[in-house]
Amino acid sequence: MGASLKDIACKLNLSKTTVSWVLSGQGDKKGISAETQSRVLACARSLAYEPNLLARSLNTGVSKTIGLILPSISDTFFAHIADRIESEAEREGYSLMIAGSNSETERENALIRLFRSKKVDGIIIVPAAGVDLAHTLDRTTMTTPIVQVGGRQRSFRTSMVGIDENAAMESIVAHLAEQGVRSAAYLAGKEVSFESAEMFAMFHTQMRTHRLVTDTSWNRFGDSTVERGYQCVWRMFADSDARPPEAVICADDMIALGAMIALQTLGIRVPDDVRVVGYDDSPLALTTMPTL
Repeated sequence: MGASLKDIACKLNLSKTTVSWVLSGQGDKKGISAETQSRVLACARSLAYEPNLLARSLNTGVSKTIGLILPSISDTFFAHIADRIESEAEREGYSLMIAGSNSETERENALIRLFRSKKVDGIIIVPAAGVDLAHTLDRTTMTTPIVQVGGRQRSFRTSMVGIDENAAMESIVAHLAEQGVRSAAYLAGKEVSFESAEMFAMFHTQMRTHRLVTDTSWNRFGDSTVERGYQCVWRMFADSDARPPEAVICADDMIALGAMIALQTLGIRVPDDVRVVGYDDSPLALTTMPTL
């Protein structure tokens, strides 16, 4: 076992309180001489002392730990978020506990309760699409601050970092109109999601605003997978008698990748013949040819 505060105190004939004050950086504030502080620090180094963070958190009520809940740890977009949050947390002296919910309501609720029992100083949650955690969030914020990232705000007691979905779709359609595109299809996310439905409605609003054409048969809800993007675009463009859209807007970069593969297989050039729009700005977007 490593050295303890008691070991250092006994070796220097000092009280545990004095040693604790020095090692926690409160020596000057508590009026402990520079000579005594120097002796304590030198002794701690010689004994390879490591502070007991759990004990310290019980004494101070501060764990210097933040809990992060993501719908998926393997998803590139969420992994990028985790990486940036971890960097910021470490810079502020905090460690991060990361957990994936597999987009399940019960698991998200369980993880919030788990982090709360671990006495984390705060929780950051990226809720899964369509999941309503209002009751759990309201109850948890009574003791633990929570920041929600993305999605629809479920509790007005939490802080919120949101994505303006309407502005995103407005930007996408405006960009295509500026490029001279006259028609576009939209491969939306899952229909059960409020966010997907909102984006779908905004797509039609912006298409009317910019006087672009779309077709009901082109626009579908579905999973965010490469296979789904491939199959949808293949059906849209393989029929030589039908007039296909000049652009395909995808709710996810995975869908966009599948769309590009289908177009290239059919000998249709991207972006010369058809424009493809991805969503999420994931690392995957940099690997496509051409890049999204």
